Amino acid sequence: MMSSVVLALTYSAASLGLGAAALRALLGRSAAAALPTLATEFLLGQALLGAALTMLALLSWFNRPVVAALVLLCAAGLPFAASQLKECFHSARSEVGAQLREPASLQIVACASIVLALAFAVAALVRPPIGDAEAFYFAYPKIIAAAEHLAPMPGLYANFSTIGLAGELHFAALMLLGNAAAAKLFVWPVAIAGAVMLLAIGARCGLRRKGQLFLLAMLMTSSTFTHYIWDGKVDLFAAAMGLSAVYWILEPSRQIPNAAPIKLAGLMAGFAAVAKFSYIVAFLPPAMVLIAWRTLAEMRDKNSGRAMVAMVAARLVAFGIWAALAWAPQLLKNAALFGAPLAPFIGGPQEKNWLQQIWFAEDMTRRILLTYPIALVFGRYPMQGGNLSFLALALLPLALLLPRPRVPQASLLVQVTIIALLGLGLWMLLRPSIIAPRYLLATVLLTFPLIALAAEHAWEMEQKPRLLRAAIIVCILAAVAAASYHVVSPLRILITEFTGDGNRCALASAYCAPFLQLNTRAEPGDRAFLAGYYGYWLRADLLQCRDISEDNLALRENYPILEKLHRRGFRFVIADKTTHPKAAEAMRRAVAPPWLAVHRSLETPELVIWELTPLKGSPRREAACVQSNPPRWSVTTFDGKP
Repeated sequence: MMSSVVLALTYSAASLGLGAAALRALLGRSAAAALPTLATEFLLGQALLGAALTMLALLSWFNRPVVAALVLLCAAGLPFAASQLKECFHSARSEVGAQLREPASLQIVACASIVLALAFAVAALVRPPIGDAEAFYFAYPKIIAAAEHLAPMPGLYANFSTIGLAGELHFAALMLLGNAAAAKLFVWPVAIAGAVMLLAIGARCGLRRKGQLFLLAMLMTSSTFTHYIWDGKVDLFAAAMGLSAVYWILEPSRQIPNAAPIKLAGLMAGFAAVAKFSYIVAFLPPAMVLIAWRTLAEMRDKNSGRAMVAMVAARLVAFGIWAALAWAPQLLKNAALFGAPLAPFIGGPQEKNWLQQIWFAEDMTRRILLTYPIALVFGRYPMQGGNLSFLALALLPLALLLPRPRVPQASLLVQVTIIALLGLGLWMLLRPSIIAPRYLLATVLLTFPLIALAAEHAWEMEQKPRLLRAAIIVCILAAVAAASYHVVSPLRILITEFTGDGNRCALASAYCAPFLQLNTRAEPGDRAFLAGYYGYWLRADLLQCRDISEDNLALRENYPILEKLHRRGFRFVIADKTTHPKAAEAMRRAVAPPWLAVHRSLETPELVIWELTPLKGSPRREAACVQSNPPRWSVTTFDGKP
């Protein structure tokens, strides 16, 4: 367990070192605040490191010595972050002292928020991947690490492999160097960096210490943020980099010349869009509006209209060019794997239904649209994936107490709030049936500074009996208590790990135990046909040689299903009754030929596993799982064609 923590911290330090060196090259010695600069260095470094790992994996150089050497090389850039680290250390000491002078109620809120954030680190370390992470986001890195090579993911997610792999290559590298626990824990520093960027945006919008504390509490009690710290998905990579982009758009250009902040913002926004394609709709247009707005606000009353338009155009072009640079590794990856750099948008696999998702019928979609923003907080729709903190609605009425800005169009708070609403509106217009805050997380989180500032203003202006202050504290502590639900069990499991009484499948899904049992029965080179999505717990060689598109095409021929499965080299057939009931029923009805013994080796409420044993007189197999290029396993036909 401790080795996983050390590895994740070392890897994070390497990301920081690479980002610090890159940021120094881009910005020089920045006058920006130390903590957001440090967070940006880490986020930029992990993005660049992920791009480098993608290239290594494409070239089949993704092995332990090479990856370890790359990590050590990146760590050599840590001296570039020394000044920020030193300044952050001194700031932390003074901040603790200032916090101790605050009322006891605020100290309790601060402690509760920090403890909750640390508890999510424990959850990330202890909880196994679950849900979509079992299907793709951790299963794919497991395959990459085992094969030491990047190829389309075998199975049902082959076409989905066209997405940007912002977090998956980090997971694969950490699995290669250590284990899955270290890989999952790496999401926590990404989340903390995202939190730092949101707090820095809040500070630029006028939040002081109390407002930033309320903002932190809102973030740490939003399940659509905290859920992805520990479940194994990659949504927080996009959110953190998107928030970093917004911060640098807000950074005064007079402090850093040559439009360097806009270039950095473009680079971070581009990486965010690669990490989550939905940001192309919900984040990039609002970010460009913010650039134009900030430029016009900076130049008002100083230049002619033509000069202002020229400056806006120049900054937008710089933003676009640097955003495009962030897409270069993604384009190279899809060109190499699918022969289509712009896949899945243009070219590539023909199956692209996941790009045009429609989750609900028209009547339900209308209901969702009519209940915004309540649906973002209290909605329980399938696939929604968490909610914003109920503090967002509880504290929102306090915004009525805020004084009107002297020049509203020049207010950073007004600008940030309006571009957040613009992004949300674009999403509602273009993807009305998809109610999932994670798809536009950076955008919706930009609505939080207004609410936090409203709570801070109400706190400061209230006189005795201070009932409003009491209500704010009660709401925050109630939200923290509700958010702690997911971290109670991981803390208990952590204790059992230290006492030596741990269970590998504790807190895991129902697929863990049966797949681990199957792993002990399967021999190297065996194939398993998985009619289901959640294959993470299968052994890596079984995942590499699971059913591929050629197998599914072969099963559509007129051969009896069991004979065809045998011919394609399958020893095991797994049917997930919850997602593929027709496959389970087809196997139950199938009649085995006399030369094939079929028996049900395991059945749970979720799964059925059959084992196929050929007998005397069985026909020759057409395909097999071979290790022709160790350590990589692949499906090969007997005439040598994959």
